[in-house]
Amino acid sequence: MNAPVVPLKNLGTLSEQAAPPLPPGGIDGLDSTLRVNNSIVYTSPEMQGLKFSMQYGVGGIAGSLGSGSTIAAAARYLRGPLSLATGYVRITNADSGSGGFSSSSSATFFTSVINQGYLSAHTIQQIVAYGNYRFGNLTVGTGYANVAYRPDGKSSFGSSAIFNIYGGLAAYQFTPAFSLAAGSSFTRASQANGITDAARYFQCSFQENYSLSKRTTIYLLQAYQHARGRLQDPREKGTSFRPCRRSATRRTLLRLQQLTSSSVWSV
Repeated sequence: MNAPVVPLKNLGTLSEQAAPPLPPGGIDGLDSTLRVNNSIVYTSPEMQGLKFSMQYGVGGIAGSLGSGSTIAAAARYLRGPLSLATGYVRITNADSGSGGFSSSSSATFFTSVINQGYLSAHTIQQIVAYGNYRFGNLTVGTGYANVAYRPDGKSSFGSSAIFNIYGGLAAYQFTPAFSLAAGSSFTRASQANGITDAARYFQCSFQENYSLSKRTTIYLLQAYQHARGRLQDPREKGTSFRPCRRSATRRTLLRLQQLTSSSVWSV
């Protein structure tokens, strides 16, 4: 069977203002839907604000259930003004020698220029923890994520690549219909595979929300990102790397969002 999503996906919805700004490339998994084939899922009932979920995806190679498997777990705690959530995902590559992530694996993950050099990893691990606290109309929050790409003897890179992500947010509800939110995050890659000037990303965002109804919201989003350092080059094997341009990017987005009855928060 196909499980709808890995539980970690749902940790982004800690409050109406969500979590701190997501890291570049969505490498922490909070901004993407991760489908897991042939999986078993258990979700607990609500227990005084605590709820948790576990998932195991069987690998797609006959006679080797552990090869290409996926393990995931998440927990959420809501108590008055406090919201806490944490999650763990570990995806195993069924064949890291294929030059990419094998289709025989029980799950895939979101790829971008940030992690293209690590698609031959034996395992991909995502650990996330976020917390919000509400002071009347003001909500403040902080979060941390650790993403690791670990190789084996068949991988095109030789040592583990680790990304540490730190974030924070603040949001204020001025009226039942109008709110403002601001947040920032810092992402740093480890010095590995011959890279001494590891990639670093700083980004911040501001968002203005106006609710036209319970199911329709207009929001304006402004974002700024500064990137520097170097990343693994997906075109070369060994210790080669691709420069990460020193750059600053500013973007503004206006969007109309409509919520439907099919939107589900499963954990």
